[in-house]
Amino acid sequence: MTRYFILAILMLGLLAQPALAETTDSKQPAPPTRRCPAYLTEGHRDHALESVTVYNGPPSDQAELLPDVDGWNLQDYEYSGHELYLVCHYKTTDSVERYMIPRSMKTCKLDNRNIICQ
Repeated sequence: MTRYFILAILMLGLLAQPALAETTDSKQPAPPTRRCPAYLTEGHRDHALESVTVYNGPPSDQAELLPDVDGWNLQDYEYSGHELYLVCHYKTTDSVERYMIPRSMKTCKLDNRNIICQ
């Protein structure tokens, strides 16, 4: 009986607490993005970004996706069963940067000579 009495007091105490006020902070965090670095540094030399490619599956499979007018709608490939990859190509080097594009990102848009995926 004492145990039920203590439980009832605890529940009443919780119910008596003021409700937490909801905040209406207009500063929403920016959505995560993926972009190619403007330069690739090898040794003491910087190589400027030359082009970008989006692949449906590993880049070694060479399933390059062609962009629409201003980029890629990644939702079109959501059920392909493959991960999407962003590959950054740089001038005067065969080295590239490869990034897997998280499934939470829905578009990749061209921005000057770079690309922004979000």
